[in-house]
Amino acid sequence: MKSNWFKHPLGLSDDKRLAQLIQEEGVKGYGTYLYLIEKMSQQEDYRLSFQQLSLFERKGFHRRYMERIVRNYPSLFVVNGEEFSSAIAFHSLSTRSAQSLHTSCTERVQNVSKDDKSLISTAVNIPSRTHVREEKKREEKNHLQEEMPILKKEPLEDGRFKELLRGLTLQSSWGELACMKSGYPKLLMEHFNEAVRLFGEHVVLYGNQYRMGDVSDVQKYFVNFVASGSRTSKELYARLQSLERKRQETAENLYRYEQRIDGKRCYMGCPLPDDAPPRPSPKAIWNNLAGCWHEPTG
Repeated sequence: MKSNWFKHPLGLSDDKRLAQLIQEEGVKGYGTYLYLIEKMSQQEDYRLSFQQLSLFERKGFHRRYMERIVRNYPSLFVVNGEEFSSAIAFHSLSTRSAQSLHTSCTERVQNVSKDDKSLISTAVNIPSRTHVREEKKREEKNHLQEEMPILKKEPLEDGRFKELLRGLTLQSSWGELACMKSGYPKLLMEHFNEAVRLFGEHVVLYGNQYRMGDVSDVQKYFVNFVASGSRTSKELYARLQSLERKRQETAENLYRYEQRIDGKRCYMGCPLPDDAPPRPSPKAIWNNLAGCWHEPTG
């Protein structure tokens, strides 16, 4: 018979399998993970489909973010096609194995001698320098918050985010600066609109549009997205390089019935205007008076 609960080991947050999740996503990632385990535990086969995630959306739990957590952390989830399950068998954990996840801290305390324990109990009551500094910072922060009004940014909705994406253009000093920081400014300027499109897909995939409040947040995120040396910048460079090669191949194919002499377009030794359309066939003749190509008949 299916139970209405699942075994939650006391040391789950210390499990090395969750270390990367907590380090990269923090409390939000850990909370989303437990939320998915809870929903999974309500299923007869302890499995969920990616389609079901839409049913579980609520404030703080967006579908795209939940899917990213599942796909990005294979040590926590087993994906099989459009379904996934937990890599940690919560419903088959024995009491002993569940407790073993948090024994490291307990063992360290148990192995301390009685004399050392007295030292520990004394030391606990003595605030460390780090603790004093943190307390001071908190007091200063609270003091500033009392003096200054807090301007809270509302998270962007999908429609508003798409609208701001359309406003990311090269016709600004910001756009030029973003291209310069990429390390491949010429290539990025040539395909800036495509880069913005890929940036938008990246943000939506990871559910980060909800972390942004206005256009300045979107611009900062884009600059970090293309910044030289970052993983996203390297991936973007590869995509744009591929796009540029295809563009050049297409251009070469368009002008296959022409030649270039000293950088100037020509055909059969005759020069062509720079704005002339590509020669459509090997028999076409340029009509200077009409400003167009003529196909001889017969």
